[in-house]
Amino acid sequence: MQKRGLRRRMKGALPWLTALAILAAVGRLGWAEFSAPPRGEDGCVLGAVSTHRILMLDASDPLHPTILREVARLLVENATQGKPDDRFSLYTVGDGNEPDLLLVFSGCNVASTALAGQKYRTQAAARFLEAPEAFLEGLSTSTRPTTPLFEGLDTLLHRRVVLDAERVELTIASDFLQHSGQASHYRTQQYDKPSFLGRLQPGLIDRVRLVYIQRPRLRHLQTPVHQGFWLDLVAAFTREPPVLEKL
Repeated sequence: MQKRGLRRRMKGALPWLTALAILAAVGRLGWAEFSAPPRGEDGCVLGAVSTHRILMLDASDPLHPTILREVARLLVENATQGKPDDRFSLYTVGDGNEPDLLLVFSGCNVASTALAGQKYRTQAAARFLEAPEAFLEGLSTSTRPTTPLFEGLDTLLHRRVVLDAERVELTIASDFLQHSGQASHYRTQQYDKPSFLGRLQPGLIDRVRLVYIQRPRLRHLQTPVHQGFWLDLVAAFTREPPVLEKL
């Protein structure tokens, strides 16, 4: 008789216990949301970006499929490595649009599968994550007769965004054949450094990686002297020795 009464009391208490468990779970979620650090519209914790990885892609010429795959791998690597709250930004230069430097997307948690990553992810970042090669191919279809690398780099390095992180890493993927009204590496191999270098503070960028895309028909222009010129140029504003990798 006592066992039967105990069972009835337990059965009657079950809905209350279930409700309490649900309330506790909701409370934990609410507290996690409440206690989470505030984020901006780009998904970055306000004032707490430790590393900003920037990829500047030369979109002035279409990429060979083999090179396209390697650049896509590079892009994924930059976007997904490091801490979830590191910022990643993708810029293009020479894509046929104005201005010379175009921000494609920027934010934190770009590749995160967590709720915050989904909430703040832009449409461009989502397309890139779904099919990086197709995404890059859409950025590299310009037939513009200029490659304003100096101008794009000048614009990038004078943006406040490069100063808003404890560490900034810049990767440039290009054939590095500057060609605009300011200077052309097609017309001369007597390379002059651009004037904007004099306005930059040393060590502005912590690390620079030059991904040097080789063009078989332009080997006479892409010489060791040309490669050395670019290493010297970026060394003027880089804290660590720059790295050049050939593709």
